[in-house]
Amino acid sequence: MGSGYSYVGARDQLTIASGGNQIITLVEGGSEESPVLELPAGNTFDLSAVIATGDNITGVMVDWQGRIWFTTGKGTVNVLNPATYQQAGAQSVKGVKLGENEAIQNTFAVTKDGVYVVTSAKTYRVWAGSDDDPYVVWSEPYNTIGSVRNGQYELGSGTSPTILGDGRYVAITDNDTQLHVVVFRTDERIHPNETRKVCEVPVFTFPGGGAGADSNSLIGFRLSMIASNTYNYWFDWQTGQLLSPSAPGMERIDIDPNGKGCRTVWFNSDVATTVSPRLSTRTGLIYTLARQIDENGLDVYYWTALDFRTGETVWQKLAGTGEEYDSFYPNIGFGPNGALYSGAYAGLLTIKDTQ
Repeated sequence: MGSGYSYVGARDQLTIASGGNQIITLVEGGSEESPVLELPAGNTFDLSAVIATGDNITGVMVDWQGRIWFTTGKGTVNVLNPATYQQAGAQSVKGVKLGENEAIQNTFAVTKDGVYVVTSAKTYRVWAGSDDDPYVVWSEPYNTIGSVRNGQYELGSGTSPTILGDGRYVAITDNDTQLHVVVFRTDERIHPNETRKVCEVPVFTFPGGGAGADSNSLIGFRLSMIASNTYNYWFDWQTGQLLSPSAPGMERIDIDPNGKGCRTVWFNSDVATTVSPRLSTRTGLIYTLARQIDENGLDVYYWTALDFRTGETVWQKLAGTGEEYDSFYPNIGFGPNGALYSGAYAGLLTIKDTQ
């Protein structure tokens, strides 16, 4: 069982992709002292008759109507209505193929009236009416070098779409020679005096930032985006060695209030991380796990908090030393008790923020 992208539903149940062609919903069982995840009968959607040989599920999300949307690596967007599935099985699933030879290797974003997908060449808004049949509302290309850039594992954009401005905008990073943050308007129809693309802003152009890469989703808050640099990262899974650390860099880009452009607010050229950072609007801090090299050449990893307003490092706490504290692009998790969680090659790391 494995899943890159999943969701937790309103009943605290975990829905994931399994085996490449199944969607399953797990529930918590066992006891409070020893909880376990269980798969009850009837919680499996077998999609082997729908997904082509050699293809697999890459992302799973649910919309406000309770329909399950899923994408596949070879560029299809699909709608599974649990009610009709019970009656007709996998034959009730409906899908739309996006551009020819376009791959989907990231998850997607869902609003009340749109599903936003990024492929290896374009950004899409997709939707489905009462018949559950998905269709493309609009699509926009972005610049790409046509190959996987250093520090990413996806062809094309390394980010999943991020919704901003109360649903008015969607943002990604591109795959241009120098990395850009790209923002599009989400409207179905664009005013004659406007363009779908709001801006393209180059990021990580400071010395040491390289060509830039971002294999983590952008942080989005109101009209602000935070990008983190993963350029040049290379972990050798065969030997368990970090052959090339990521270049440093975190950067904040804001959309202009009038929607006519974007601007760089700040950049931090010191913090190097492959963790997907998280913003707390309560503390005003961006949390991540950052890597440094000490005077002896030892890899040292610190829990790190940055000021959302300025990008300055507010505090750092030692997490551990050695490459086992490195990680393959996990998300920082927030617990209800103020604890932070992050996965690492050595296991699960946690720290409690006392602010």
